[in-house]
Amino acid sequence: MEVQKMEMSKIKFLQQIYSKQCENGDYIILAVKGPGIKWKDVPIQYNQKTITKELRSFFRQYPSSNYDLYWSPAPYATPHRRITDFLDTKYLVQDIDEIEHPESIKPKPSYIWESSPGKYQGLWELDRYIKEEEYTPLNKALANKIGCDECFDAVHVYRIPGTQNHKYKNSPRITLPISHKIIYKPKKLKRILKVNNTVDNKKGAVNTNDLTERQLYAKYNIPKKARDLLALTSDTGLDRSNVIWYIENKLHELGMN
Repeated sequence: MEVQKMEMSKIKFLQQIYSKQCENGDYIILAVKGPGIKWKDVPIQYNQKTITKELRSFFRQYPSSNYDLYWSPAPYATPHRRITDFLDTKYLVQDIDEIEHPESIKPKPSYIWESSPGKYQGLWELDRYIKEEEYTPLNKALANKIGCDECFDAVHVYRIPGTQNHKYKNSPRITLPISHKIIYKPKKLKRILKVNNTVDNKKGAVNTNDLTERQLYAKYNIPKKARDLLALTSDTGLDRSNVIWYIENKLHELGMN
């Protein structure tokens, strides 16, 4: 029962992160290392309706009791974990070196989990999408600020929370994430980390009309209930006026016109 509970928790966490970034048709990439597998990337094409089933299938095929399991938090345009296929992301990610007091990390991670004894990994959630050319210098500056190792590149993979780490003899379980419910503005992070804004200035302001559905969700941090209603293909059985009123109010609260 405890194993089932742990599996559902890790699936729920992955769904939560990917749902804020992915459109149907994007790819998420997990990875496996273990008996008979030196290293294997496992791409899954994202679909809001089937992602739970796909993740369950992955964990059944590669149980963490036997394998080291990893994930790339960013979405990809193809089933390949390459910079050229990296899609805009809403998170910075760090492999945090051994630290005695993880609560002392500044800026504080939005999510943090213990990946091996005394070592951690974390996500810093942003209030808008950033491209790879903005991600790389910002994540590198974050690594320097908090004393992380050199694993800050955009396509790096991290251990999946709730699985096991077979690097150690007793195969300790990676903890489930602690959420600090913090969302950062990239502009503020750049001031803290002393990163210049040449990328932003060069590209200029983004026209909301040119943003994709995925980018709109991330830019405005649209809540899940509103996203689910927006994704409906039929209003059968719903009070159409109430649904539209609810969505309009939620979007207006977030600053959309």
